[in-house]
Amino acid sequence: MRVKNITIIFSFLILLGLMGGYFLGSFENDAGKSKLNEEKRSDVSGFHYSSFSQKDFFDSAFEKTIRPQISKNQHIRGIIIPHHLLASNLIANALYSISSEKPITVVIISPNHFFTGQGQIISSLYDWETPYGILESDKNIIKRLQANRLLDIDELPFEKEHGISNLTAFIKKVLPNAKIIPLIIKDTLSFRESDFFLDNINKILPENTLFIASLDFSHYLPSQIADFHDTKSLAVLASFDYEGINFLDIDSKPSLRIFLKYLASKGANAFNLLDHSNSAYILKDENISETTSYITGFFSLGNQSKNEQTTLLAFGDLMLDRYIRKITDKNGKDYPFQNIKRFLIGNDLTLANLEGSFTDFQPKPLDPDNTTFTFNPNLIPVLKKIGFNIFNLANNHSLDFGKDGLIKSQKYLEDNNIDYFGDPSNKDRISVIKNIRGIKIGFVGYNEFNNSDFHKIIEEIKKIKQEASFVVVYTHWGTEYQTNFSETQQEKAHQFIDAGADVILGSHPHVIQPVEVYKNRIIFYSLGNFLFDQTFSQKVRQGLGVGIVFDKIKLDYYLFPTETKGFQVNLLGKEKGDIILNELADQSLAPEDIKKQIIKGKITINF
Repeated sequence: MRVKNITIIFSFLILLGLMGGYFLGSFENDAGKSKLNEEKRSDVSGFHYSSFSQKDFFDSAFEKTIRPQISKNQHIRGIIIPHHLLASNLIANALYSISSEKPITVVIISPNHFFTGQGQIISSLYDWETPYGILESDKNIIKRLQANRLLDIDELPFEKEHGISNLTAFIKKVLPNAKIIPLIIKDTLSFRESDFFLDNINKILPENTLFIASLDFSHYLPSQIADFHDTKSLAVLASFDYEGINFLDIDSKPSLRIFLKYLASKGANAFNLLDHSNSAYILKDENISETTSYITGFFSLGNQSKNEQTTLLAFGDLMLDRYIRKITDKNGKDYPFQNIKRFLIGNDLTLANLEGSFTDFQPKPLDPDNTTFTFNPNLIPVLKKIGFNIFNLANNHSLDFGKDGLIKSQKYLEDNNIDYFGDPSNKDRISVIKNIRGIKIGFVGYNEFNNSDFHKIIEEIKKIKQEASFVVVYTHWGTEYQTNFSETQQEKAHQFIDAGADVILGSHPHVIQPVEVYKNRIIFYSLGNFLFDQTFSQKVRQGLGVGIVFDKIKLDYYLFPTETKGFQVNLLGKEKGDIILNELADQSLAPEDIKKQIIKGKITINF
């Protein structure tokens, strides 16, 4: 987590007077002003220090707790809490659920925020001085873990590691006789190292050890995107989805993987959510552009709790030739996406319409009038790394370099484990079904600019509807640069929904077109350009990202306006984004309550 962001958040607190002078000593980059931090730097006596020495700050946090009713028979083995002190009430509320006078060993696992110290997994032998007294480290066990080469001991990183120091006073308050094993984990920890640690730690830790994960979730994004990303995070926690961790908006993926795998080995599979919030909600200012989100909950012995939600982030046209090729050759393959990388992670599926083919053929000479596109295959690993894992190929550019070009493109995608669906001729591999945590999402592609049998697409939708929980139809249709949909588009869209489609996503017009609600299903007639080198009008530089949450009882749609500037995709700020959403609501065919939701950037369709 960036120190800059912590400073911004705490500055809000000071300005709003929410916590008065409590936070004046909490900024790492104000350490020179804090007597406590001076002690931490000069200390050689075998102690680390909790972030604050003011006992009344922590008392105040506990006084505001809801104090959840936890059955003693739940056998809690793990708890997940944030380390931002902005969320002090959430931390206190969660830890109160495990309060006990009994002696217990507590493992606290945290990100190594500053990537310091020797080793991938680092611990400390020092005790911790808190306003409630000394919180002892479990020195004997830590030394055994070190002797078995499961961790390294290095005291220096703990002088500034707020993932640990922000929590020690809370822990001492609720577990006064606990001994702790603090662990900070580097992001470079490999799966092999992680598995070796997990395979051996159970041989050393006491049976009733409590694991505390000190983790913050979505970072540096507006509140609605944070909520969308957290939907997946909550599903991953409930279902122990280790694969889903790979693209999760969280500050330490290795820490969460160790935490969940340890709990699974103990049979503590039942996740119980206590709180979910973010810094914008706590500060009561949803206009904050960079939030941090917080999830608290405990894990007890028992079966996994059900969370049957899956997320999809969908965009319009993605074109990587012509001037986009020129700029990526000059500035790097990820240049167009540098401003939205955080936005692109945190989703189960990330989708766009691929306006061309990946081939090793020579591209056409640079010319704005050239409309025959081929993309550099070396861009595929970059797209995968930033989150894209599925593409629509049913469009009028997939055959720009003939059937050979399409086959090459499909092979390149397959070699990189990226799924695709849709065929420019509407014949082969029209559809694909993705299984995410047991929820099956079917995708069907349709290219209007091929005179094949339209009835075949209808039959494919009906077929996929029998096999999948939800059906997404991605269409390539309409007239370029027209800001409204045609009667033909509407007729086909209605037929798709009549056949079983749950949502329709459109591309090709290169501008955003209105939304329609038909039979309680939503049609996005055109999402506009996601990334294209067209610059002749503002509308061709704008697009609409749609974040869809699939749920058995409802579908949520988050609306994210984007804009390309200098051939880089950017999330629009609230002022410009609101203009697009207001225009979209005004032009859409939808009930008034849905139009109001469009303006707010989130639509909910209940079944």
